[in-house]
Amino acid sequence: MAMFGQNGIDYQVSGVFEEMKRSRFVPERDTFNTLISAYGRCGSFDQAMAAYKRMLEAGVSPDVCTYKPMTF
Repeated sequence: MAMFGQNGIDYQVSGVFEEMKRSRFVPERDTFNTLISAYGRCGSFDQAMAAYKRMLEAGVSPDVCTYKPMTF
């Protein structure tokens, strides 16, 4: 996800995350932080906020790394 985010390919970021969910992968804080950061790098701020909300809904606590890419 990070690589696609660095290259501005937001649809691939979403694709990787969806594939992880289909594989029954349970995302942890680092996964959500990477997802939020990747969307931020792509300029997809609405998707970054949606990922942040999913993080909270999943009961995952944010940390400093969560908020850093959201200072836009």
